[in-house]
Amino acid sequence: MVVDRFLLDFVNLRSESYTSGSRVPTQTFGTPQVDALRRDLTINSLFYNLRTGSVEDYTGLGVADVLNGYVRTPLDPHVTLLDDPLRALRCVRFGSRFSFEFDPDLMRACSDERIRDAVRKKVSRERVGAEVDLILKGGGRVGGVRLIARLGLSDVVFGRDVRWGVEVLGCLDDVRDGEGDAAVWLAGVLSG
Repeated sequence: MVVDRFLLDFVNLRSESYTSGSRVPTQTFGTPQVDALRRDLTINSLFYNLRTGSVEDYTGLGVADVLNGYVRTPLDPHVTLLDDPLRALRCVRFGSRFSFEFDPDLMRACSDERIRDAVRKKVSRERVGAEVDLILKGGGRVGGVRLIARLGLSDVVFGRDVRWGVEVLGCLDDVRDGEGDAAVWLAGVLSG
């Protein structure tokens, strides 16, 4: 729902549990604390209390991370990303869109072979493609592709081997955000 230029999403507070073979959780009702900790990023775990008119930060990190331009997970990043490996690309999307700095533990987790393997096994190509589309349509698309390559995710995301990711970094030095159509730009990079 759009309210005064802002897109609002209303959902119930929930708790999630995952099985090892699926990124789709079993959901039950939860508390604000449990709901905040299950989120992908601290910056996405903030609540606005309509009654009091205040922002509630149950992780204790979300407000500071927004103000300081920092991307991190509320829980251990390995746990968060293994539960739903698509979150690795969501981290890239939010980090690149806002030019936020990545937490070093999150960088290591995104680069971990267990996470890369989980993306391959648990996330459909369609969902990967949809997230890449959001990265390319948002601000910071060059930084997003650069970050995918730096994290060693280019083979998982684009179907190219890891060496290709290093080559992409060199190609991106001359490209700036906001130049041309994102799909045409990426097609050129992938065909090069």
